[in-house]
Amino acid sequence: MSTDERPIDPAWDPRIREQAHLAMTRVYYQLQDVLRRRYDSSGHYIEPSGVGDGGDNTGMMHAANNDVLRKLDDEIQAARETLRALFEQIDTHKRERYGPGYKPRRIL
Repeated sequence: MSTDERPIDPAWDPRIREQAHLAMTRVYYQLQDVLRRRYDSSGHYIEPSGVGDGGDNTGMMHAANNDVLRKLDDEIQAARETLRALFEQIDTHKRERYGPGYKPRRIL
């Protein structure tokens, strides 16, 4: 088998790196979107108009959960799932290459 026919090692595959970068970039843009929409220039949370006016704190806290925390959690979870899948590809390749003694270091 020539070098051109050998499968690319996923640990060095630029397509794997691109997928990981894309997942992390999505987290960044979601955070940037939340900061732009829901925080003032001093870094204070701005609730949607009408939620905190004349109501108790629960409306504001529900809005904060839905508009900030849930959006960030969802994007972070999607990034983790992407990274786990990429790690699995790399681990599968290394197990095939190095045998059953290969033990991956897991950070996620």
